[in-house]
Order: sequence, then C-alpha cells, then structure tokens
Amino acid sequence: IHFYKRMSSSRVTSCEMLVTQALSSPLVRQLVSGLEQAGCEFSLARHVACEPCAEGLAGGYDREINQVVICSDKCQDLSTVTTILTHELVHMYDNCTAKVDWENIQHLACSEVRAASLAHCAGPWAAAMRDGGAWSKVRGQHGVCVQGRAVRSVKAILGVKEEVAVEAVKKVFSKCYRDTEPVGRFRCGIE
Repeated sequence: IHFYKRMSSSRVTSCEMLVTQALSSPLVRQLVSGLEQAGCEFSLARHVACEPCAEGLAGGYDREINQVVICSDKCQDLSTVTTILTHELVHMYDNCTAKVDWENIQHLACSEVRAASLAHCAGPWAAAMRDGGAWSKVRGQHGVCVQGRAVRSVKAILGVKEEVAVEAVKKVFSKCYRDTEPVGRFRCGIE
C-alpha cells in the first residue's frame, strides 16, 4: 500500500504501517464496510493520509478532499492510531450518508457525539480516568465521557465558548448517542 504523502519522514512511514495494522481492528473493519455498503468510496491509499499536524491535533477529517488525516507526529502506537482512525472514519461516514453541514453547530455536535461514543469512550473506567467522570458511580460513565469529548471537539473546531458547545451537544445528545451506524451497537454495555 502506498499512501498519498505531502511530507516524507520516518514517523510518517511508521504511521502508515500502524494504519495498515489498524485496519484489522473489528471496529475499523465495520466502519470501512459500512462506508462501502452505503455506496461511499473508500480507498486506503486515497482516503487516509499520515502527516505532521499542528499542535493540539491527533487527527482530522478533511471534508474538502474527503480524507482522514492521522497526525504522524502524535499517533505513534497502534492503540492511538486505531482510536483516531475510528473517530475520523465516523466523520467520513456521516459526511457521506447524512450530508452533514459542518458549519452547523448541531450537525457537528452530532457527529462528534457519534465519534466519541464509538471511538474513545470504551467503558466506564475510561470515563472515570480521563473524561470528567466519577469513580463513585459506574453507571452513566459512557455518556459522561461522550459528552465531555464532544464538547471539547465542538469548542476546538468552531472556536466557540464552552457554554455554546455544551448547549449544542446537549441538544443533539439523546438522538445522536443512540445512533451507532454503521456499527449497530454500543461498544460499552454499561450506559
């Protein structure tokens, strides 16, 4: 597999190898299969790029060229690459199947809720350790994790105040949290 490269370095090459390995993840395979079943074009060489990124980014979805970007300078292990690839493939799927208006804060918030739910918040322990949850209550931690991640993403992408991002995520949360297509179910059994 040859990736489209804007810059060449050993970290980019390492990232490309990790992306290839990440394709064996059941969740990544489901997302790629979902893209294909929905009639969305997906070619690893065309739609995934590894390249150095600006500070604070681990990856992104470039809607203008319909391409997932994995930040080669930040994503240097298989777990991180798999998580970021999964997250960005959710955005690619949403862009193709839902015709998202990425400038609409509610559309963005919905896609960020879906991506956080499927990619990052693997269970209540992740929420309690990293995303503002609480050790004292396990039930509901997945939702807490998803909301926290989605708010931070909306805030960063649109440059809005915390309150605006929180309001947008709350407004779409119930509907978008339950939407796990094309995966079809939650990764975490505890809600």
